[in-house]
Amino acid sequence: MKRIYKVNLNKNTPLTSAKLVATGKPINARLVFDTGAALTQFSNRIIESLGYSARDGVQEVTVS
Repeated sequence: MKRIYKVNLNKNTPLTSAKLVATGKPINARLVFDTGAALTQFSNRIIESLGYSARDGVQEVTVS
């Protein structure tokens, strides 16, 4: 699926929204759009609302 995101260059931080789906209920989240990032980080609140906890951090997950 192709998706086009518009970025307001007048703002310091480009934001986008995403629907995150895992073991729990899907949630909508606002994310920083960083094309140069080597990895993506989520807050504990988002991870826990997806049905995960800090104890689940022993496995690498790929998101595309």
